Amino acid sequence: MVTFLQFLHRHIRWLCFIGSAGAAVADQSANLAWQPSPTSDIAGYAVYYGTTSGVYDFRLDVGSQTNATIAGLAGGMTFFFAVSAYNQLGVESELSNEISFLTLDDWIRRGPWLAPIADRTIHSGSILVISNSVIDADMPLPVLRFSLVQASASTASIDATNGLFVWRTSSSDAFTTNFFAVRVSDETVFNLSDTRSFSVSVAELPSIVSLSFSNNLPVITWTGIPGQSYRLQFQDVLGNNWLDLGQIAQASTPIVSMADPAPATGARFYRVVVCPPP
Repeated sequence: MVTFLQFLHRHIRWLCFIGSAGAAVADQSANLAWQPSPTSDIAGYAVYYGTTSGVYDFRLDVGSQTNATIAGLAGGMTFFFAVSAYNQLGVESELSNEISFLTLDDWIRRGPWLAPIADRTIHSGSILVISNSVIDADMPLPVLRFSLVQASASTASIDATNGLFVWRTSSSDAFTTNFFAVRVSDETVFNLSDTRSFSVSVAELPSIVSLSFSNNLPVITWTGIPGQSYRLQFQDVLGNNWLDLGQIAQASTPIVSMADPAPATGARFYRVVVCPPP
């Protein structure tokens, strides 16, 4: 004769994981599943779990479900799970086989984290320089290696040791959008890495589109990129040195204007210079 407890134990012994989930800065979850018992008077199942094998600090009644999600598991710890079945009277079977799960949350958290890299728009002929920032909580700090895993432009490069990204554009890059992906890896036993993607749109050089007068002062207007800084320069005699006119102008729209506060009595020539980033 097979007793109730023996019968249940025999038919829920196959406990397994069907997945797990977790974020680098949050607790993790474990998804469990098991074979249902064919006994007709089964009322439900209970999941037991804890951080010591054979010793379960928590019990979760899941009703008649044959799967469960255990949330709130701290990272960097091993958890042990087992399942029992109970009948209408609340009598529980023996526990099923035990399985363990090592949460990887802390491993991920200790890996390198590459700061997001913003998309950019620059003028052709400009040199784009990006200093990449990395956070890695491993102590002592591991050796980090940087690489370009995607680069639309073959002339772009990155320093493998400090992550300095450099791209010297040319006039032929105007009117293009280029995509890049930077990866940082640490040389730990887990070989952890992080990757960030970004795009760079290349616009043509600024162009003076109009010269008008306001209160008898010439106003020079040119095309620009919002956020980019420019310096307006002038000559009264072609061939002389270019002189700065006023302060640096930062574009807030694609059209930039600046008035000449002291125009020459004769001819005056103007040009626009793209300022390098600070």
